[in-house]
Amino acid sequence: MEKRMGSVAINNKSLELKKHVNAIHCSNNLSLVQRKLFNALLFNAYPDLPYKQQFEIKGKDLYQLIGYNSKDTAKLKEALIGLITIAIEWNVIDCSTGQEKKWKASSILASAELSNGVCIYEYSQVMKDLMYQPEIYGQINIELISKFKSGYGLALYENCIRYKGLAQTPWFPLDIFRKLMGVFDGKYQVFKDFKKRVLDVGVNEVNTVSPIRIFPEIERVNQKVTRIRFKLEKNVDESPIPLNNLSIDEELKQLLINTFGFSTQMIEETYAKYDNDYIREKVEIITQSESFIAGKIRGLAGYLIEALKKDYKHSKSSKALINERRKISEAKEKEKKEKQEAQTERYRQYVNKKINNYLTNLTEDQKNDLISEFENYIKTQSSILKNWYQKHRLDHPATKGCFHSFIRENKHSAVGNIISMEDYIELIE
Repeated sequence: MEKRMGSVAINNKSLELKKHVNAIHCSNNLSLVQRKLFNALLFNAYPDLPYKQQFEIKGKDLYQLIGYNSKDTAKLKEALIGLITIAIEWNVIDCSTGQEKKWKASSILASAELSNGVCIYEYSQVMKDLMYQPEIYGQINIELISKFKSGYGLALYENCIRYKGLAQTPWFPLDIFRKLMGVFDGKYQVFKDFKKRVLDVGVNEVNTVSPIRIFPEIERVNQKVTRIRFKLEKNVDESPIPLNNLSIDEELKQLLINTFGFSTQMIEETYAKYDNDYIREKVEIITQSESFIAGKIRGLAGYLIEALKKDYKHSKSSKALINERRKISEAKEKEKKEKQEAQTERYRQYVNKKINNYLTNLTEDQKNDLISEFENYIKTQSSILKNWYQKHRLDHPATKGCFHSFIRENKHSAVGNIISMEDYIELIE
């Protein structure tokens, strides 16, 4: 079904803007209106991007694309000036790993003017080269962007829709994610504030108006947030917005083209040999693997073909293996600790028995003399120990232990030989 916006003829399918992932994963502090303008102007110029220097669109068509109902052109002029003067950084992250990669910077528009109800604008050659026929792209629905009311929601949607068809986005280091969301200049340094003011706002809006639902996963190291990623699901509650209306087969085909680099012929040959569920199974095995997430797989198309031929199965991830080894190590440490504690307790009982036998054989006078000696000794010890003795005498574990140590050191000939703990353990084992 075709719709017409003034001079701009569009249909539901053409509402998809293939925006280069480097431009999606750019860090900037664009406002909501500027983000919408960025997408709408590129959408309008895209068919003629390699051939023309200058592009134009009627103001009313532009307003409709970005959902701008005001007649106040001052705000639009301000937004256009921002696209000319604000530098954006792109290719901030590697698509598979979430890590910082090659860096570039540019203004979005080279020039812009409003004349007789028409917006006329130009791109630099650098931006044109980046934007046209991107080999890697995220499909952004132009009609949908007009529904966003916050820049954080739109920025988060652009950075997540790229991974539609996968289980989750890669991990984004927090400092890079802050840039992607347009949070700069020390704003919301406390993560609690960042979550409330930025993350929660973006997540709620994406889940309300877009075809995907996202669920943030936060990684902490020593209680400090270090990375974030998003689990992705289809939004079953989504209102029927004409996005791409792909069947499961078509969605998988798009994934094969965009992520694995399959040609149309390769897809036809693959579907001639294998059914849809089998292909999806192997795709999920690869995209969920540690190697894929870390960006270590070279030649994804060949790797998938090999997986289909040899019926690759899920293997334990390195993370799972590390967790297993950690659990085994912790169990061994626990067993070792429990054994040491049991040995220490048995040795303590052995020593106490020797000392109690010595005390039992003392006369009352000998006991009183021993206590007097100990009291003189304890006066030389810490004030805490002296206070405990004054309050509890020998009923406190610390003073009783000190008393036994005093006997071992000063009455060893009377007590009898008390062997070392090492010798005792060797004897009983």
